[in-house]
Amino acid sequence: MKKLVIIFVCFVSINVYALEIETFITGAYSYCLFTEKADEGTTKIFSNAIDLSISSYFNQSNLGFYLNTEYIFPDVLSATINGNTISTTSDDYDLASIISAIVGITYKYNSGLFNIFGAAGLSLTQTGLANDYMALINYSLGLGGDIGIRLIPTKYMYFTLGSVFSYDFYYNGSLTTAYDEINKSGKYNFTSIRPYIGIGFRLKEEMK
Repeated sequence: MKKLVIIFVCFVSINVYALEIETFITGAYSYCLFTEKADEGTTKIFSNAIDLSISSYFNQSNLGFYLNTEYIFPDVLSATINGNTISTTSDDYDLASIISAIVGITYKYNSGLFNIFGAAGLSLTQTGLANDYMALINYSLGLGGDIGIRLIPTKYMYFTLGSVFSYDFYYNGSLTTAYDEINKSGKYNFTSIRPYIGIGFRLKEEMK
């Protein structure tokens, strides 16, 4: 969480040095599918999520900076190993959460009341699961992005529809049980698609 705060502060600091700033601040509801593939099998996580993002464009440019953070609450975890599928729900865990951040660049195309945009950047993800028998914590790194459309009916408010996506290719994690603690790191295959619908506020500033 401290890393996310530092990223946010740096992101805001960059804005100070621009003469003209157009910023889109979005809050959205998202339903996510995460897929983890490994030699042992495939795990799928279905989740509700709260999505927050900031896109800032400087000096009337359509190219800008992008920050997204998402707080994800897994509902169903389904693991398929050797053809056998086992499903659990959030009720089986004392803690089940995924926190993600994507930092990168964004581009928008204006067309009347509509604003089509895309973003791409570095993806950082923390996954945590815990119950009476085990505790799992994973940190993963990869690439992510966002693509969507904004409907801007007023000067300051807009509605948005789109999807965040990610592919994490490296991880560092630990699994703790009553008998052992296993630490692993290395190559990873953790993908997600996260369609969302939301509402946001558009801010314009001129610094003289």
